[in-house]
Amino acid sequence: MNKLYIYTVASIIFCCNIFSKALGQSPYFVKYFGLQEINEQARAILQINDGAIFLGGYSNISGNTDPALLKLSRKGDSLWMKTYGDTVFDVALSLNYSGNADLVICGERLNEITGTDLIVLKIDSNGIQLWESVIATNKNESGKYIEQTQDGGYLICGYQSDDFGFNDIILVKLAASGALLWIKNYGGVDNEYASQVHELADGNIILTADTRSKGAGGYDVEILRLTSTGEIIWDYTYGDDLENGCQGIYIAANGDLISYGETETFPFSPFDFYIERISPEGSSIWKNVFGGAGSDAAFSLVEDDAGNFILTGYSNSYNGGEAIDIVIAKTDAFGELIWANSYGNAGIDIGYGIVKADQGFLIAATSFNEGSNDFCTLYVSEEGLLTGLMEAANSFYQPVHLSVNPNPSNGYFEIVFDEAVNNLKVEIFDLTGRSVFESFENGMNKKVPIRFEGSQGMYLLLMKCSAGIYRLPVELY
Repeated sequence: MNKLYIYTVASIIFCCNIFSKALGQSPYFVKYFGLQEINEQARAILQINDGAIFLGGYSNISGNTDPALLKLSRKGDSLWMKTYGDTVFDVALSLNYSGNADLVICGERLNEITGTDLIVLKIDSNGIQLWESVIATNKNESGKYIEQTQDGGYLICGYQSDDFGFNDIILVKLAASGALLWIKNYGGVDNEYASQVHELADGNIILTADTRSKGAGGYDVEILRLTSTGEIIWDYTYGDDLENGCQGIYIAANGDLISYGETETFPFSPFDFYIERISPEGSSIWKNVFGGAGSDAAFSLVEDDAGNFILTGYSNSYNGGEAIDIVIAKTDAFGELIWANSYGNAGIDIGYGIVKADQGFLIAATSFNEGSNDFCTLYVSEEGLLTGLMEAANSFYQPVHLSVNPNPSNGYFEIVFDEAVNNLKVEIFDLTGRSVFESFENGMNKKVPIRFEGSQGMYLLLMKCSAGIYRLPVELY
């Protein structure tokens, strides 16, 4: 629900300084990186032992679309950005660790002769490319996710076209040097797209995908357990006759498989989040579907030390139904929603990756801004909040400034604008995104009293008026 309006690259640099002053000692931040009319998309994030943060994605800053790696300090300040590619279209879709602070990226490259090829790059922490591996056939290949295995090699999953106009799952094993060891395909009479792969402690492999060849109809979730050489141990589908999409699978602390993504709730409905817990043997333990009136999808998920789940993706269910925003949501160990917060600018914003960080979470996102896409990263607290940030955002970006006094309060407070505004709508949401209060003030108003009888805790205050849209956290004691 927290919305930041960012207009130019100059304002991005300046606003970061404003935010730092407003936040005081708070370590949390949101940062945007990009140039007007340059398309840059962040797809993954990780943090190495010295605190440095890496965003992986792609950029056309060189004139061609290339894989891009952005290195940030632990405070989110840009240290450098480097691109890797040739004179054609290349994109990076996954970023992961590779031991000794090295990194690996996988994605796809447009080849004018063979079509789309799967690419893998190994890069050190200074951004120097160590090697490149390319899977090129007379078919189309794309790498969606990469992970290092216990033997030092790599597993990459994605899709490969077949001879009938459809796509199959592709699973690639590389040696530590990047040399190809083997390729496996899994598919049927329709489309399959792999989204994530993990090696288990016993050397088996868990692979997840979307499938239209199997299941109950439409797209369903497919999960395969494989041997270390890619032979099928079991292969199950999960879903119904509606459209279901799996964005990944997380290995829980107890060894269960946590599938997540988006699903319809009735034919052609907006998507809702889903989380499904599955046993290591492939049996569904529970599935929970949640969301709001808008569209919701989970693109990345982690488990905290208490067994709760924190996800990021997109949603417009928790921001008053406006454009799709980055969402950060927390559920309990059974997938029941605890809270959901959304962040973004006036366009479309999507969270693609989340990792655990000291006292919070780091998120990789892409933000549509002034006709181009920008890298975005957030460092949020364990409650998914940017402490103090919204006060700074409102005082800097909005044409009319406001304050809420007192805050915290007992539920009786005033919204005070520095200039009179017209037709003010006030709405208060709890941390699950549920609207718990609403009022409308006709005519011109500079000071509006609010009498809200809620329970103790944090709320998000949404105000819409002639001067724009404002969001502030408010606390009741």
